[in-house]
Order: sequence, then C-alpha cells, then structure tokens
Amino acid sequence: MTVLPVLSAVLYLVGTVYHESYLRAFGVEESMFPLQIDRVWLYGFMSLLTLGLGPMLTGVSIVALVFAVVMTAAVLSSFPKVQRLQTLALQRIRSKVVAMPNTPTPALIRFVEKGGVLYFYVAGFFFIVVALVVAILLSSDAGEKAAEGDKNSWSEGTHRTAVVNIEGKPTFTAFQVTCGATHCAFWTGSETRLLRHEQVVSLLVSPAKKMAEKSSK
Repeated sequence: MTVLPVLSAVLYLVGTVYHESYLRAFGVEESMFPLQIDRVWLYGFMSLLTLGLGPMLTGVSIVALVFAVVMTAAVLSSFPKVQRLQTLALQRIRSKVVAMPNTPTPALIRFVEKGGVLYFYVAGFFFIVVALVVAILLSSDAGEKAAEGDKNSWSEGTHRTAVVNIEGKPTFTAFQVTCGATHCAFWTGSETRLLRHEQVVSLLVSPAKKMAEKSSK
C-alpha cells in the first residue's frame, strides 16, 4: 500500500515537469492552463514511456534490486544464526579495537553494530532519489522534444490544423496547442497567440493534409 502514494507522487512530478516544458517551448505560461490530476498522471506515465523502455526498465530493476537487498538485510538480521554471526564478527572487531590506544565509546560501538543495515538503507534512499531526479530531468527534455516535434509536424502538414475566426479580425490557421477554462493557445508557425474563449467566433479543426489524402485514396 505504501508504494501507491510514492508512485503517484513520482508520476505527478514527472507529468508536471513534462507539461511545463511542453508549454514553455511554445512560450506559454503553465499557470494559465492547469491540468486535472488524472491528466498529470497520464502525462507522467506517457513521459516515462517516451524516455525509452530500456532505460526505464533498467532504472526500475536497479531500484528493485536495491530495495530487495535492503529488505533481505533487514530480514536476515532478525534471525538468531545471523545475529550470532554478527556477534562473533563484532567480538573480533572489539578485540582489535581494544588493542588500540584510543578505545571507542560504547555509543560508537553500537553505531558500528548497526552500520551495515544503515548503509543499505542510505544506499537505497540515495539510488531512489537519483532515479527520481534523472526521471524529472529527462521528462523536461521529453516535453521540449514533443513540442518541437508538433511544430515540425504541423509545418509539414502532418498534424491537425485549426482555422480560427476572430470577430473583427482576419481568419488564421494555426496549431492548437492547448485550451483551458478561459483561454486557448494557438501556434501560427512564428508565434503563439493566446485568445479568450469569447474572442473566438468559430473554430474549425481539420485533420492533417497527408492523413486526409491517404484516407481519400
């Protein structure tokens, strides 16, 4: 059960960064187009997929391996036989420590006793944090690449086109980037136009030209 909140938080962070970087590539402020949490989770999941199944599976395998090692160490340390082995090892360490000029304090000896298990916990936490940071950085790059891909596809006619009619102004064609509760963003090929809903008289969205040609054949 504790895995679900962590997974939800990871997907939310990755999805938010992906959404922000995608809109930033069009010069749009993310705060104008907030997403529902389920859409953020979806973007996070899709972003992880775009990072590549190979690296993603490798990262998940590393995290799972570290987690398994940590849990195995914690479970084994509770068995009597393992505890006896730990006691014998610590007795050897203490016998050598006593011969030293500066005898360590009991607190230091207790710290050494728990040092092995503590090391695995710290290492596991470190790898999880590193994996999260890498996923966030890669999702930012994935959002920018997705935006550039949409720009190129639209300019080549392989993406949907919106015909926007504004009251009192000429009609223009653009790529519809996103729409929110009050505004819509349109990429014209050189700039992004932000329009309030009441400014738009009509909006006609047509499929990509090449896709339309294929379907007509």
